[in-house]
Amino acid sequence: MSIDGVGLVEGEVVGFNRRIVVVALPPSVARVSANRLATMTLGIDEHNETGISGTTLTTLTHPDGRRCVAIELNDYDGSKLRRHIRVAWETRIDALMISSRESSDQRFRFTSFDISARGVGAHGVRPIPVAAEVLLRFAVPPHRGAVLQVRSTVAYCRPAGHRVHQVGFEFARLSRGKIHLLHAAVVHLADNPDRWIEV
Repeated sequence: MSIDGVGLVEGEVVGFNRRIVVVALPPSVARVSANRLATMTLGIDEHNETGISGTTLTTLTHPDGRRCVAIELNDYDGSKLRRHIRVAWETRIDALMISSRESSDQRFRFTSFDISARGVGAHGVRPIPVAAEVLLRFAVPPHRGAVLQVRSTVAYCRPAGHRVHQVGFEFARLSRGKIHLLHAAVVHLADNPDRWIEV
């Protein structure tokens, strides 16, 4: 994206709420002033939306510590974007190991910190082997009591503090019904900005 007074910046979309997109900034950009014109190209899967314009609102901190800028979009239908970005979200996740050569311990418990239609990020007190296949079980919004079980692969596992590990799970073998549930959850969370925007 190009931001007035900052120049060309490449970032990652970490939140979206109808007309506001939150972009994680590279370390070289510490702060962006409000009311600056921003022109963006947003990559969504294999598609790119170019020439999207907006106005910067504020700089904020993502739960993972990255500095971000919130941008209000001008005349853009964000229905596609809401389905593919990650939104902050906290819930308990139970994981059952399906296959791993490195661990005989089969059950893990995590707390999620974000989710997309393709995967979920979580924190746990014990490491889990990268590339392990697991079965995740967690409740999804917006309907209370809706529980999703989804096969996943551990994409990464790294230390994130004392007795805390940050883990990325990539969903696999999703049925049409599970894809629908995940999309509905992401859209619901994205449409409630208090879930992910720090004011």
